[in-house]
Amino acid sequence: MSGKANLLLVEDELFTRKMMVLHLEKAGYAVRAVGNGVEALAALEEQGFALVLCDVFMPEMDGPTLLENLRRTWSAQELPVFMLTSIDDYEKLVAFYELGANDCIVKHKDPTVLLLKVKQYLELTRLREYAQKAPTANEPEFREPNDGLWKWNLVDGTISYSARWKHILGYAVDELDDHLDSWFSRIHPADFERVSQAIRAHQCRQSAHYEADYRVRLKSGQYHWVHDFGIAAFDRKEGRATSMVGALSWILPRKEWERERQVITNEVRAIRGLVHEITPHAHLDPDLAKAVEALTEHFDLLTSKMESLMSDHEED
Repeated sequence: MSGKANLLLVEDELFTRKMMVLHLEKAGYAVRAVGNGVEALAALEEQGFALVLCDVFMPEMDGPTLLENLRRTWSAQELPVFMLTSIDDYEKLVAFYELGANDCIVKHKDPTVLLLKVKQYLELTRLREYAQKAPTANEPEFREPNDGLWKWNLVDGTISYSARWKHILGYAVDELDDHLDSWFSRIHPADFERVSQAIRAHQCRQSAHYEADYRVRLKSGQYHWVHDFGIAAFDRKEGRATSMVGALSWILPRKEWERERQVITNEVRAIRGLVHEITPHAHLDPDLAKAVEALTEHFDLLTSKMESLMSDHEED
């Protein structure tokens, strides 16, 4: 990502404004903070912003009035606006969307949801801009330096991966071909259908973007959890997806552990249910009794593995 994204925060309450600036700047954004809609309009005359975060109740010019003013000049795509509200009133939230808000966020002390939504929206914006560009010989990475770019032509089926994408999987640039199989064949079999469904759903416009966490096989043969994020460009006449662009990134060790734990928990739950159903009938058939015994051993092994993972994680 080249440079910091400029955000305009419009919030009249001083303490809330300072805390939000602190959280946003810590997340890597450049923030200009003002106290009402009038000051916000003046700031917009002086510089451009990637996103406006706007409180509802403010003196001189409140949030809804500011939003109406902004939409007379900028479309929702040209200048996204997130309304920040302390109320969770369905009718009022709908009214904000009707005025042209891109999203509405109920304010909490914990800024996690706000930061995630800002990050996701800016990623989508960059992906849309990138998808509209004509391809060049040396296309730069457009997200974080550690993310790997991929670009997929859905018309002729060709796909290209950046050097970083290949490095994430443990390969040098010339060790991995630019073929779909280089990607799809390395997705863990247990995750493949879920990833495929997420891709198809977005290509059919059933979702705003494609996003999935899954395990991918590295050159070493080991699997590692990754986060994948992409968006499609559509033909204006026929409405079909013509291309997709996206970026692959490592999942932090803690997230990887959480996903691994969930996989094991699901397996344990499934085996427990199966053993519970079969056990009452095991005495009727010697082979069935052996199967129950084997399942019980597998269940104990998975339980032990999960406890070991939990213990190792807690020590870290």
